[in-house]
Amino acid sequence: MLPTIEIALRECCNLDGVCVGHTLAYDLGRLRSEASKENANLDSFLTARIAHVLDRKPPRPKLLFWLMLTGEMALLTITNRKGSFVVPGLIHIPGYFESGDQYLNEDARPYILWNGQITTRVFMLPEAYDPAAHYACDLGTKSPLVGRVDEDTYFRIKINPVKNWELCPIPQNEDAVVTVDARKTLLSYAIGTFGSSNAKL
Repeated sequence: MLPTIEIALRECCNLDGVCVGHTLAYDLGRLRSEASKENANLDSFLTARIAHVLDRKPPRPKLLFWLMLTGEMALLTITNRKGSFVVPGLIHIPGYFESGDQYLNEDARPYILWNGQITTRVFMLPEAYDPAAHYACDLGTKSPLVGRVDEDTYFRIKINPVKNWELCPIPQNEDAVVTVDARKTLLSYAIGTFGSSNAKL
């Protein structure tokens, strides 16, 4: 069972005006090609590399990564309480195309939370959440959605990550060790919620 954490938007996004972030665009075709070599889906391939970059040169401030798929691109936006934030190492992730500061897209959803020490992949709280049930995240929708699935579907997605490229079975264990370039990195998982104290974007 994953823990539930509240994302404090004011600690990782400038809410004084329109939220601005640093957005990196990645070619989905290239990401898919590289991920297939490791028998990985989009989510596991991308999260492992983000965790790897953050672990090598840990940024000091808290950061919130937002993800949105559009057409043939994956858009990864980084925000912190002062606005945008640049993590140079992310341009080395396969498929990198371009980057720059822009307004946070309304269809982007929280993806990874960096608290200054730990990388946490957050799955936003689904309706009528049951900790004992199986869930999967569909990155192929307009915005990443989490939905409940039956046990057979859950394990079918899990054992065929390349075939189910845009689907991610939500892990049942809180922590995992991922390996990129022979370097092991701790990656945590949690159910995320904005809570009642957060302002809406």
